[in-house]
Amino acid sequence: MSLSIAFGATFDEVGIKNAVASMWPKYSSLQLKQIASGGTDNSMYRLGKSHVVRVPLHEYAAKALQREVSVLRQRKFRTLEVPTVCEYAKVTDRGVPIALYSWMDGEDYFTVPPHSPDEAAERLSRFLLELRANKASDEYLSEKSDNRRGVPLEDRDPATQKSILEIADEFDAKRLLNVWKDALAAKPHNGPPVWLHGDLHAGNLITQNGVLAGVIDFGLCAVGDPAADIPPAWWLFDGEARQVFRRTLKIDENEWRRGRGWALHNAVIAYSYYRDKDKLQLIRMSRDAIVRLLDEAS
Repeated sequence: MSLSIAFGATFDEVGIKNAVASMWPKYSSLQLKQIASGGTDNSMYRLGKSHVVRVPLHEYAAKALQREVSVLRQRKFRTLEVPTVCEYAKVTDRGVPIALYSWMDGEDYFTVPPHSPDEAAERLSRFLLELRANKASDEYLSEKSDNRRGVPLEDRDPATQKSILEIADEFDAKRLLNVWKDALAAKPHNGPPVWLHGDLHAGNLITQNGVLAGVIDFGLCAVGDPAADIPPAWWLFDGEARQVFRRTLKIDENEWRRGRGWALHNAVIAYSYYRDKDKLQLIRMSRDAIVRLLDEAS
């Protein structure tokens, strides 16, 4: 199976293995095999028992990979495990960057949810507090990023309303627009910008033995409004777990409303785009989030 890169290179498993061996000879004896991924930005290859290779599928993903490598190399985390960057090549002989990470044992949250959602909510919120405690960097301000995570919600208004109308054949567009308008009416963030992961959904969280244990995929990380990292309240949690998440993060009413807006934005953007494609995990996650948001609004 060949992997076509939108900006001009083609790799297969042999090509990846040869590239790794030529750049980092100490890994040349390890077996390499492509693994399934529910994501849309990178192709993944297991290298031996302890490593994974990520190759971006398009230019936007290449920028995100570079961002992730830089951020992970500068920060340490204790609450949850994150990938260790072992090697990174910004340019290969095929013109495509490659990153080599430590392998994280476990399953993704979507496939094997934790036994206790309440415990998972507390662990994830404490991870976010730890992330936010890092000194913010102007280099990663949301306004400068391609993904716009953490910008004022008004910036995302046209795209969000467009996506809501595109799924009006399945969902009550008027009620979704009311949820969105309430988020827009919340007071804006008036504190300093903080570090955000930017993509905290079940496919990017790792469980081990029934416990939330790790976070992956920092490609959308940025510095901005902390409300942009609150979507797990609706993408992952119900009932008491949602309240545990809110209490641990000490989220006030305006931040909560903006966070609900980000949860809706992410969900309708993803669902409207992927619902007729083959990304079943992402379709299910985004649809479930929309249902939770509507249930809460009823």
